[in-house]
Amino acid sequence: MTYDDFKRLVLLFGGGIILTTTVLVATVYKNPEEAVGQLLFIVILLSIVYYGRRGGWLSAIITSLVYSIVIIPVFMENGVINTLPLLTLRILIYFVTAIMGGEICVRIRHMLTALEGRGITDAETRLYKPAHFAYMINSQIQMYERYESIFSLINIKIEQRVLDNMNHDKKKRLLRKLGATVRQDLRMTDEAGRLDNHTISALLPHTPKDGGEACARRLFAKACRIMGNEEDLKYEVVAYPDDKAKVEELVGKHPESVPAGA
Repeated sequence: MTYDDFKRLVLLFGGGIILTTTVLVATVYKNPEEAVGQLLFIVILLSIVYYGRRGGWLSAIITSLVYSIVIIPVFMENGVINTLPLLTLRILIYFVTAIMGGEICVRIRHMLTALEGRGITDAETRLYKPAHFAYMINSQIQMYERYESIFSLINIKIEQRVLDNMNHDKKKRLLRKLGATVRQDLRMTDEAGRLDNHTISALLPHTPKDGGEACARRLFAKACRIMGNEEDLKYEVVAYPDDKAKVEELVGKHPESVPAGA
């Protein structure tokens, strides 16, 4: 899980709970001031997941000020002595929630970032990272040397200029969609990963080159539909041992260099 995934989950479930309780307070308890006070937790939620500690402090101050203004009619109706404990409690809850939530979000962001860096899957495509994918290909080379087990490798390459002209979010959406399309179209025994920043690859064990070509044409057609054209994509199919030198050039024949958890 990346921090973006965590953020979406928190916003989805946290926002749902806040909105539900807001509607409950407004309709069942008929208390519009407290309904607004409950709805202000949305501000805190957005601030802590996007801006961490600083967002927590700032949102606590903003929500406290807004709630203090909203509750003025209650002060006038019930008096300061009866209303002040409610105001104090609400502001205390805002600060505790915002400060603790901001701290938790910062720590989770650091933890997930560290795990992502050490993991074997790529955050953009959710396929294997280049180092681990190269390790898997090298393992297949060893399998051929021991058991003459052939394999094919499909490389779908995106023009680097296309990716360079995209902002981060758009590029991530494109690569994730391409990665999911490739992964879903493969057999259980096949693997998918990245060879580099602009190449998504599929490893097909026990598959001769003509079988790889048939699979590549299918994957390429789907990738072109996602891209919207064929000009920005190209593909190649190499097989082992038919294209032994090319495969070893692509990944390097160093089976001991990249452990399984790379």
